[in-house]
Amino acid sequence: MTSFARAVSVVIPTMNTRAALHDAVASALAQRDVEVEVVVAMNGTGPSPVFVDPRVRVVHSDPADRGNGARMAGIRAARHDLIALLDDDDTWTPPKLADQLAAIGARGVTGDNWVLTCSIAEFDTVARTTRVVPTEPVAEVASISRYLLARPGLYSVSPQFASSTMLFPKTLALREPWDTSVRLHQDWEWLIRLERAQGTRMMCLPEPLVVRPVSHADSMTTAPDWRSSLQWGERHLREHPARIRGDFFLIYPADRAGRAASLRGLLACLGAGVRHGRPGLGAWAYFGVTVLRGLRNAVRRSGPGA
Repeated sequence: MTSFARAVSVVIPTMNTRAALHDAVASALAQRDVEVEVVVAMNGTGPSPVFVDPRVRVVHSDPADRGNGARMAGIRAARHDLIALLDDDDTWTPPKLADQLAAIGARGVTGDNWVLTCSIAEFDTVARTTRVVPTEPVAEVASISRYLLARPGLYSVSPQFASSTMLFPKTLALREPWDTSVRLHQDWEWLIRLERAQGTRMMCLPEPLVVRPVSHADSMTTAPDWRSSLQWGERHLREHPARIRGDFFLIYPADRAGRAASLRGLLACLGAGVRHGRPGLGAWAYFGVTVLRGLRNAVRRSGPGA
């Protein structure tokens, strides 16, 4: 593949349990100056969604294969050479795909060994405010594992490589499929594997072309799964540098433990970070803030009326 037609297959994995699915599909169909087909990849046992637009097809995957199985079912069914992923609760701005295709041409990208992403406009559904992440976007990433998992400073923010931002050749995903055994951090696992196995070029646009609803308030009704995040790091980061391993454990599973008010989880993440890695100062500072938040959540949960 040395040139790219202005045609993209949009793959939306879903269990058809979110009302926002139709908004996601509508934002894909509203893309400007690009021929679009939408493949809604149904992963679940509920009723299949129904769409009247002939550009939308529904395919099914084995429910046991979860989200990655749905992604691959949609990718295999795609009719175009380029794939763009979209989560069923996110939306795109109208120029998203056109801007990404223009960037591919401007950067002289050829072949089928690349991934292009963009920034995200996060809409806080509690505070009713919007912020763009990351605050310091990059044009290209030299080491995807370091970019995703290391913490150079306390105020480093979320990286750009979320699934709803990704555009890539179909043949890349067929050659290096998403792993259906992975239940958490699926995007990271795929990208890290691409870099290690294929030397894939990882590029970014600074524009916020994806809109994502989020809540930055600590949840008092759900318990984030810090154990699975911890186990993911122990399984998938064994061969990575000690700094990356240490930063990961003190940031990502620890953040989940803090939001769950699990002091046991925070101690487990601390132990893993020291035992398996060598965290940097940014990770230690972030972990300190996470511990304070975890203690605050624990007090709130044990207070009157809890």
